[in-house]
Amino acid sequence: MTAQLISKGQLDILRKLGLPEVKENNRWLVLHVKGDGIRAPLSWNARVYSNDAGNMKVVTTDMATLAALLSGQPQASRRVSSEPTRVISIDDSGWGFPLLGTLVGIHDSKSGRIAFCEVPVEYYQSPMFEDKAYLMAAAIETRTKLAAEFDILEPSAPNVLFKVCTGYVNTYIVELLRTEGFKVETCAIGEPLQSALEKAHAGYVRKHVGSTLLYYDPKELTDGNIRKAYSETIKWIQKYNAWHLAKTGWKSLKKLQPGV
Repeated sequence: MTAQLISKGQLDILRKLGLPEVKENNRWLVLHVKGDGIRAPLSWNARVYSNDAGNMKVVTTDMATLAALLSGQPQASRRVSSEPTRVISIDDSGWGFPLLGTLVGIHDSKSGRIAFCEVPVEYYQSPMFEDKAYLMAAAIETRTKLAAEFDILEPSAPNVLFKVCTGYVNTYIVELLRTEGFKVETCAIGEPLQSALEKAHAGYVRKHVGSTLLYYDPKELTDGNIRKAYSETIKWIQKYNAWHLAKTGWKSLKKLQPGV
């Protein structure tokens, strides 16, 4: 995102373009427009803010697109195909598992590559859990992985679509990618990422615990089996005094933790 000052005349031009507007409850926001897929990419947006003195600035995902729109240059060459040529799928695991942190898995349809990043268990313990620091950690770790291993640095790459699992832990991932100007959809994520992520999480548990016997995926179990598996995991934590490996920010675990 980049920002610069904008005049009233430029604001009027931007308004008269008739681009789709987004309404927000923000006293400082004067105008929020987004791309229509013809004159500007669907992933593009611009927000105009004003301060008490009446000075205005515009914050946009792409200043070059804004400049072209304000100058009246034709935007036909910027038309974006509705069919993505590259889909990046993002899913999470471990959110409902009381031991260790969570993993975020990334799959690239173009190369078939799958990679993982970790949100450590410390983010699910006090005081970071109460501050929901795990949301930002997941976003930062994912964005870093995308840049370092998938060569995704800017939203200018043509026809890239991110599909992100609807899980709550992914909230900031979605917000960060959209803020940067990427096209993002939230949906259920299937194969091949789902199985690869489950396998990776089992390995993650084995690495830190020494066994995969405790690991379970709540999405794959009935309510009764979840309660049984959860109970067995808590017994293991208590037996080996492994609270440092547990999501003790959870109320259900916090009240069981000795000395708390």
